[in-house]
Amino acid sequence: MLGKPEPAPPGNHRHGSPPPVHSMRLEKPAPKCNDAFFAILFVGHLVAIAYFAFTSGLDYLKHFESEHPSQAAHKSFTMVLGVSGGLIGFAVVFSALWIQVLMACAENMIRFALWMNVGMMFGFAIMSMFVNPFMGLFFLLGAAINICYINAVQNRIAFASAHLKLACVALSNHKSIFALALLFIFVQVAWLVTWSLSAVGVYQLFRSADPSCEQEESRGELCGGAGFNVTIFFLLVSVYWGQQVIQNVMTCTVAGTVATWWYNARTESAVAGSLYRSLTSSFGSICFGSLIVAVLQALRTIVRTIKNKAAEDDNVALACVACLAECILNCIESLVEYFNMWAYTYVGIYGFDFRSAGKAVMQLFDSRGWTAVINDDLSSTALSIGAFGVGVLTGVIGLVVAKFAPVDWTVGFGADDTTRY
Repeated sequence: MLGKPEPAPPGNHRHGSPPPVHSMRLEKPAPKCNDAFFAILFVGHLVAIAYFAFTSGLDYLKHFESEHPSQAAHKSFTMVLGVSGGLIGFAVVFSALWIQVLMACAENMIRFALWMNVGMMFGFAIMSMFVNPFMGLFFLLGAAINICYINAVQNRIAFASAHLKLACVALSNHKSIFALALLFIFVQVAWLVTWSLSAVGVYQLFRSADPSCEQEESRGELCGGAGFNVTIFFLLVSVYWGQQVIQNVMTCTVAGTVATWWYNARTESAVAGSLYRSLTSSFGSICFGSLIVAVLQALRTIVRTIKNKAAEDDNVALACVACLAECILNCIESLVEYFNMWAYTYVGIYGFDFRSAGKAVMQLFDSRGWTAVINDDLSSTALSIGAFGVGVLTGVIGLVVAKFAPVDWTVGFGADDTTRY
């Protein structure tokens, strides 16, 4: 693990050129678990989720299957798993090819991605003109802003492409990081399945304790009253928290791996060491930052539900207030997620606790201004277009499979004729 960053020596540099890079020194920090309270809280919450999932949730699932046996559903589920596994394989291959493309021509890909955004804006503007001219003008304004942005960051593209190439080379030298990313996809799926079982189990407990449950369900309401509404909020925080922790463990592991490679490219255990630190000394910090985002996501989900319900009931005032609240929460969530991304980089590289990482990020922004943000945005543009392309190709393959697979492959899911579409 790296020690604390040392400030770069003072000196003048040309306007528009990248600022001097901070030097870093290697040191072995004292072993400790940062933000241990949040790690303990997360693990305790996992125990509670697993308890409800494998007791009342699993019992209800067995009871449901005994009353609604369906061999067709089992066969369809097996086929869906097979198709999903194949699509994941295609996505891995496409992603590996895209990394090779970025290593060969990162600068061209960044420029292509930037101008592709402009082209999409013009395309949307032309299509919108036939429906709503004001919307078309809005897209034209967006295209103009993108063109101005491209002209403003021309001198940053080469610097960002160099960073992108280095990151791709670092990850390519540690190919086990890709296997780890694939493993984490299955961890995400396992978490969602477990959480879903737990949510069903918790609801069944409220359902069995509510004597007027049948009347409430007949009116389209959930059983349990205000107590269950509060529980729903905590369940939402739970599912988002787990998802965020899994994602951010991977973020810290990648950051630590690349930093280790930077100082010793021949290190073979960089991935294992970074993963170990992410799951031990830095786990509490990851849980801390993830909890903040999870609470915001849960609040946004509840507000969106209120907005939809108000729209159904023609309550215009409440729908407008909920829409405004959702927009504000969405902006705050995006800012916090972006800030956290930088904080997790400091956590993965230097082993900071979350608060110290946050202070380091603020110092970075204070000293570099918009430089760090622009470099990150340019790199992310090329990565985003790659993710978009991989998603489209994988989706097309899935659509072809759905179209030409046996007609009864979705039987049991309530979509016998899905392949017609």
